[in-house]
Formats: sequence, structure tokens, C-alpha cells
Amino acid sequence: MDFPSTRPRSHPEGGGEGTQEMVARRVRLPLVTPWGVVVAILLLSVPWLLGQQSPQRSESPDRRIAFAHHGEVMALAYSPNGDRLAWGGRDGTVAVIDPGPRWANETTTFPALGVVVRSVCFSRDGAAVIASYGDDRVRFWDVKSRGECPGYPGETTFGSRFALSTDGRLMAFSTGDRGDRLELRETSTGRLLRTLGRHPARIRSISFAPRAPILASGDNAGVIKLWDVCAGGEVASLTGTAGSRHPITALVFTSDGTILAAGNADQHVMLCDVALGRPIKTLGDGDYPIFAVACSPDGRTIISAGANGIIECWDVTTRARRSLTRENEFAVYAVALSPDSLQLASAGSDGTIRLWQFDADRQVLR
Repeated sequence: MDFPSTRPRSHPEGGGEGTQEMVARRVRLPLVTPWGVVVAILLLSVPWLLGQQSPQRSESPDRRIAFAHHGEVMALAYSPNGDRLAWGGRDGTVAVIDPGPRWANETTTFPALGVVVRSVCFSRDGAAVIASYGDDRVRFWDVKSRGECPGYPGETTFGSRFALSTDGRLMAFSTGDRGDRLELRETSTGRLLRTLGRHPARIRSISFAPRAPILASGDNAGVIKLWDVCAGGEVASLTGTAGSRHPITALVFTSDGTILAAGNADQHVMLCDVALGRPIKTLGDGDYPIFAVACSPDGRTIISAGANGIIECWDVTTRARRSLTRENEFAVYAVALSPDSLQLASAGSDGTIRLWQFDADRQVLR
């Protein structure tokens, strides 16, 4: 099984660190015996055998790389206290790692279902990982036992697009034959509380506001809807600038819930005023599709990433780009900020999870 290279082809700053070539040395063997041949075969087989283990810790010189998987990584989420990082892969793998300085000590991997993982998140107490899959199944995994989490609904068919409320008590799902219906369920039992409504196209992304009973959902037609979670009605419906009909790939609210950031396939990040229910600003140069967005806990910074491997930090107040960091030449599918705002995790098509230091004051990655 081939693992993707975790070493960038060029230094992130454009120079300095080149790739290191290995020099083969010719060694003269004093005697060749059958036992010597067996030992040589075993030694040569060790790297191949290690390469079959999945997932794999990275030994790359790039110290930002904390983990290497043999396939694409599609989703990331920190635990509420930031001591664990969960991720999900295109091959159905869900795992939890320690993102701290001693991360190499522990890895928890759950049974792979062989279906793409759309999203992952932790329960409020951090004891369970909730993963939604491409076949509309949702599984609740116990971090300690590595099995299904007791006290939760277990394997259920809710929908492949999923979000958990800030207090952990509510779950929102896209359902229906076309994936265009939005449902609200109780987390502890899976009980259906209400159907919020429908979208004109398949729902692509869902996000809860952190401090208000507002839910946002975006679809493949470029439509964003805001919903009142308590009353169960639609608050607003809006589209991108110039009537953009490109899919809404990611949604995130600022920490005070006043601004909604929407990443889309028309290569921009759209900022929306939640109270007014309308777009107020478009961020980005339109050079590549956006796949992931995140917001710092203080609400000052929006972070976006997409198809060209670049991670950008935006000032919410001034709407200005504060920094631009190239991860590598591979697409970035997911980003997540730790609760203390000190670390950003990113992952994507090359199968590596990178951990960056985030300077919240300067709004830059290191």
C-alpha cells in the first residue's frame, strides 16, 4: 500500500529546505550464506510491512505534520477542551489523536465502514465521537472502548450532512430522497423534534449559531437558509453576490453569532449579516474553490482553505486578508481551530494532518 509523501516539494516560504537525497553505499559482504539471504529478505521486508499499517504517524522533517493517512482526510474536529483531535477519511476511517506536544503517545481508531466520512464532532463531554457517512448513516463512537457508545442511538440513518448544537443537545440532518429536507433531532435519543423545511437542492453544509437559536444550511444551488430552531420556521433565504448558483461547501458563525461565513465553489467566502439576512461582503480573489472555513473563538478571524492548498486568515472587522499560508500543492478539505485559539489543524487530499501555531493577535499561522 502506498502512502502519500508527507514532505512538501518546496519550502513553504519558497526556499531554504530542499529535498534530501539519500546516498547509497556499496557494502562488501564477507560471506553469503542461506541464513544471510533470509536475514536480508526479512530486513528489506520491514519497511513494506510497516507501510501496511493504517493510519501511520509521520516522521517527516516538516514538524507541522502530525499524522499521515493512506487516503484523503475529509473532516476534522477538536474536543471541547482541545486535548483530542478527531478526523475522518474518504475510506471511512475515523480516528482520534492527541494534538499536543506528546501526540505520539496515543491513537484511537474506530472500525472503518468503507464509506466516505462527511463530518465528525465530539459530544459535549468529549467522551464520544459522532461521525456522519456518505450513505446517510450516523455512528456514535466511544473514545475509550473504541466501540459504539452506550446511551446513544447507535447506528442510525439520519442523513449525510450533520451538525451538532453548541450545547450538544440538538442535531441537525439533511434527509429525504434528494437530501433537501432539514430535520432537528435530540442527541441523546435520536428522537425527531421537528422538520424545519426544504431547500431547492441537496443540502451541502449545516451550522448552528453558538449563542442564538439559529441554524444555517447551504445547498448545491448556492442558496443559504437561516432557521429559527425554537419556533421551527425559516428566518431568511439568500444567495451569493450576483446570484451565484455554486454549491455552498462550508458554513461557520462568528462566536457572537452576528456574522455567517459561507465558503462556496465559486471561489469566494461570503460574509452574511445574520440579523439582516443578507450578504455584506465577499472575500477572496476567486482563484480556487473554497472547501473549508473556520472562525477563531474570539470572533476576530475567519480562516478559509480550498483546492490550491492555501490557508488564508481574514479580519472579520476590516474584511482584509491578514495572512496567506501555502500548506502544499494538494487541496485542503478541512480546517479546525482549537478552543484556546492556539492551534489550527488542516488536512486534505494528501492524507496528512498538519498542526499550525495560530497567533490570534496578529491573525497569522506559524
